[in-house]
Amino acid sequence: MLPNGLCAKGRCPSIDPVFFQSNNAGHKTEGAKRIRMMTREQWEAIEGKDRRADGHFWYAVRGGKTFCKPSCPKKLPRVDRVLVFFSCEAALQAGFLPCRLCRPDRAGWKGAKADLAERAMDYLENHMHEKFSLQAMAEALHTEGSYLLRTFHDATGHTPLWFHREMRIREACDLLENTDEPVAGIASATGFSTPALFSRVFAQMRGMPPSEYRRKSRDAADLISQENSSEMMANAAPGVFWTSSDNEEIGT
Repeated sequence: MLPNGLCAKGRCPSIDPVFFQSNNAGHKTEGAKRIRMMTREQWEAIEGKDRRADGHFWYAVRGGKTFCKPSCPKKLPRVDRVLVFFSCEAALQAGFLPCRLCRPDRAGWKGAKADLAERAMDYLENHMHEKFSLQAMAEALHTEGSYLLRTFHDATGHTPLWFHREMRIREACDLLENTDEPVAGIASATGFSTPALFSRVFAQMRGMPPSEYRRKSRDAADLISQENSSEMMANAAPGVFWTSSDNEEIGT
């Protein structure tokens, strides 16, 4: 007898098609759970690893420990051992655990490689002020360095080192634009070991040294401020003008 929440087994349509239920067949309900035999379309979705079926049903293998999405990339099970569920809760209540490869309990999950890349980005954000080490990151994420490097590049188009430096440089740009902190101080604040290394990396990432970036960004900000003030004065009501210093309205 099948546990509560499980659907009856299906068999390969080429061997015994009578074990597939018609799409028009009725349902049996136990509480909030809907239970029915596996349809031919559901088996075809599992066989073809069809992502369009994800979220519509889940499946497990009789005698196994985990349940999966139809698109799970693991080896195709024997059709006569497939058990179909219509909710994650039903699979969990039946004693199955979520597959760690396809993560059927995570809506919108994009796969193991995308998940690894996202966890790597989280790690880099949390360690952006520390010296970059591919080996340390791989150990923290329980994977191999070469595999992590290849997976990260496939997912983002960049290396982990580039991402690590980009986060530091973005923070440096914000400090250059909005503070008067010396370049050496910004280098230290963003995790660079020396101002020379900071300036070299900054020039590689932004095409100019930090001092030039600060000057150009402030010149651009002053120009925008002047243009805004001119526009407000041009649009002011008769008998009213605006000061450029504090944008306060003053009557004539």
